[in-house]
Amino acid sequence: MSGAITRALNEQRIVGAVVLVAHDGETVFEHAAGLANREAGTPMAIDTLFRLASVTKAIVAAAAMTLIERGTLSLDSSVTQWLPEFQPALPSGESPQMTIRHLLTHTAGLDYRFQQPADGPYVRANISDGLDQPGLSMQEHIARVASVPLVNPPGVVWRYSVAMDVLGAVMERAEGKSLPQIVDAQIARPLGLTDTAFEVRDAARLAVPYVDGAPRPTRMMDDEVVPVPFTPGTASCSLRRARSTRRRFHQVAAAWSALRRRCCASSRIFVAAATRSSRTRARRR
Repeated sequence: MSGAITRALNEQRIVGAVVLVAHDGETVFEHAAGLANREAGTPMAIDTLFRLASVTKAIVAAAAMTLIERGTLSLDSSVTQWLPEFQPALPSGESPQMTIRHLLTHTAGLDYRFQQPADGPYVRANISDGLDQPGLSMQEHIARVASVPLVNPPGVVWRYSVAMDVLGAVMERAEGKSLPQIVDAQIARPLGLTDTAFEVRDAARLAVPYVDGAPRPTRMMDDEVVPVPFTPGTASCSLRRARSTRRRFHQVAAAWSALRRRCCASSRIFVAAATRSSRTRARRR
């Protein structure tokens, strides 16, 4: 594996990497190579921090499942139980029931702005994709989402969407705490993930993001446009301040596996990448 990483670096396909392989909870391979900041010549280290972007969805989904497990939330309860103001309608004017399960499985009938045409309703309503409007409050964001028509009735079609943002708002309302506080209490602290958060705790260890380029990767800038493989168009990607990662990530995977065994009815949320998090947490791609 070290050879594959070295080849990728020599061929200038990547700038740097940290790779960890675990088997049955034990680390069997751990390697840092290349640069965390090419321009500054900063070498990659095992404890370099990375922006997790939409990987955050699975972490927040796990936090949501802990609330479901203890009865604070219910998979098949209506979103309006916690967010009575959130009642987006279909183009016909009908406001169908949307459940927590719909939010977790990306079947809520919602969308992302980057998946819509330039004059689409999400664009007109200035709905954030996550990275583009730092400082936007959760309350205002959810109000904008509720103001546009649903793409389809909940439970009919899987569509990557801001459903995860809505779930974050539900969790905040149900717990009476901010989403960062919930994730820290339910996931990060129990697993000892001291560097995993919605804001960078040690900026000096944060890796610079790069995007594919020719003849070598280029530094990702604000409003960088990169292809999104599962959509016909492209997504606007901006630098994200939030979230960091850590070498004990395999422990998170083990915890998720345990949750999935206990909550198998909704285990697909981890495949669908379930929760994006709140405005407080940062921004998305």
